[in-house]
Amino acid sequence: MQKRPKPLSHVELRYLDIDIKRRQLAKVKERAKKRRRRRAFALILLLGSFLLGLSFQTGRLKGLSPSLKAISLNAISTQATLLWQNLSSMALFKNTQPENSEIVAISQASPSSSLAAPLLSKQSLVLREVKVVLQVGHLDADKHPDELAKLRISTGGEGYGLSEVRVNQEVAKIVQRQLERYGITVEIIPATVPLNLEADLFISLHADSTTDPRRRGYKSAHFQVTRNEKDALFKEIMDEVYLKASGLPDDSANISGDMNFYYAFNTQRYLHSLARDIPAIIMEMGYLSNSQDVVFLKDTKRPASAISEGILSFLYQQNLLSHLPYPMPYLTASSILEANSQASP
Repeated sequence: MQKRPKPLSHVELRYLDIDIKRRQLAKVKERAKKRRRRRAFALILLLGSFLLGLSFQTGRLKGLSPSLKAISLNAISTQATLLWQNLSSMALFKNTQPENSEIVAISQASPSSSLAAPLLSKQSLVLREVKVVLQVGHLDADKHPDELAKLRISTGGEGYGLSEVRVNQEVAKIVQRQLERYGITVEIIPATVPLNLEADLFISLHADSTTDPRRRGYKSAHFQVTRNEKDALFKEIMDEVYLKASGLPDDSANISGDMNFYYAFNTQRYLHSLARDIPAIIMEMGYLSNSQDVVFLKDTKRPASAISEGILSFLYQQNLLSHLPYPMPYLTASSILEANSQASP
């Protein structure tokens, strides 16, 4: 028969507690030491990226073709961005980075220029006043004017407890905040387009739904009767960015007639429509009726960020921005340079 262990006295318990706390403190100190090492290593890499990018920018490193140089600098800037994010998450600075600070990788509008080292600042990118209009699909549909009376019952879809109007509105507000950081004016409008609306860019935001729960994906359309030469380019850029950023499949096979001949773009039929010279598309950001798409749409910052990147890429291609605010992971530096060379006379 085994003897019961003798219970520890109060003194022994106290010393045991002290010993446990001492070991816990030693572990905390060791983890802090490892964090300091990682921060120091990350700072060295960040400084190296800055100096290498500066060398490229000042022309000290030669012998590379413009496209190869741009691709290299794009990779450098992307890595620098990731390093900064890691440093922020490790609380290298108190309160991490300021609310309005951004990691900015400068890429000049000239085809021969290249990405510069990242800057930690908020700044205006616009070369002149730029206005983007975001239409919240189906918002205040019951207030349509008489010429659009048949659309007053078009209040949007629903799925998995989400309202299309609410998703469209939340995404629009996030895009507005993101773009206004860079000096871009953003106006959010309801389903009815105001008379004599002026803008440099227009997007109508929608989220699709159907009786087939298996259907999913993203699609966009511009007016099929040619309005201007920029509609197709804007759609192409937005589709490339959004599809790669979201990971959603391409649902362009299911573009409807209502999208191809969207009422807000039909200047021949309606007074409450967009001027022909304003680049414009209608987007279906995903399916509220699909369980996979709805996970993406619930996190409204994800579709909003993809839309913001598409808008910035198009505005930059149109030489309305001095540079891109951060490395675009979905557009290669060579494709940006190619777009600029095609745009230049």
